[in-house]
Parts: sequence; C-alpha cells; structure tokens
Amino acid sequence: MFPLFPSINWKGPWNMTERIEFETERLRLRQWKSADRLSSIDGLIALEVPKHDTLKSHQKGLKQQLFPVSDEVRK
Repeated sequence: MFPLFPSINWKGPWNMTERIEFETERLRLRQWKSADRLSSIDGLIALEVPKHDTLKSHQKGLKQQLFPVSDEVRK
C-alpha cells in the first residue's frame, strides 16, 4: 500500500486547500439552512403557545365542573 503513495496524484483537479475551502463553505451553507429551519420552527411554536394555554385553562374549568369541590357536594 505505501509504495503506491508516490504514484497517487494528490492534487487532482483541485489542490487540497481549494477542496478544504469548498467543503467548509458547503458545511457553512448547511448550517445556515439548519438554523433557518430551527428559527421557523421556533416561530411556529411561539404562535401555538397561547392556544395551548387557553386550552389548558378551559380543560381546568371543565374538570372543575365535572368534579365539584367537596363543599359544593354537601349543599
């Protein structure tokens, strides 16, 4: 295997620094896309939180009607 190293064209069509710069740029672009997706998901969650809070308070009211407090049962 080691005798093959001198015969390998290490530069290929690009030299190594160009390849590293290309890969770095590609990864940076992927990170930006991921960050944008996560930001949009955060926005959607922020829109749903008030709805969730309203439903929780409604649920609490329904449970109180269904299971009255023991003082109300005695009346």
